[in-house]
Amino acid sequence: MFGNYQVPIRSITTSHFTEAMTTDQISANYNIGLPIQQARVYINGFTLVSMENLTWELWLFDSATNLTSDPATDRLVGLWQFQAIVAGQVGYTVTPAAGGGANALFRYHVTGNMIPYLDLDFGTGVGSAPALHVRLINRSVAAKTAGAAGAVQLTSFISSQGVQA
Repeated sequence: MFGNYQVPIRSITTSHFTEAMTTDQISANYNIGLPIQQARVYINGFTLVSMENLTWELWLFDSATNLTSDPATDRLVGLWQFQAIVAGQVGYTVTPAAGGGANALFRYHVTGNMIPYLDLDFGTGVGSAPALHVRLINRSVAAKTAGAAGAVQLTSFISSQGVQA
């Protein structure tokens, strides 16, 4: 266990959230592995780093079986929205003082959460390791580009539940 320490876990930009998405389209479910063999964690915050300045919505589920048409099996745990960023706002692209071109990434962040999370798939034969089950929605008028040009990386900040032995 890692006690009360926060641990960042990151999506893989070459395989997570790589699809093109039109307005209000949701991504596939991505299972982002937890670094410990413990299915119960707290979600403390999220950071999205994106090649494109879009309005994002992040949905977190407690099972890979999610987004169903039945409220009893939908498995939604929480959702967060990150608005497109206007020049001069927090997270907008920057130009390094040391020279070089502008850093073309857009950064979105939310912290201060303490969401208890339990991966219902772990230990059931469905998931061999505990994971966060996440989907991303493009809420912008503009479409999200597929592949590297539309790359998005999600970092989730987690801490363990329970008492450290």
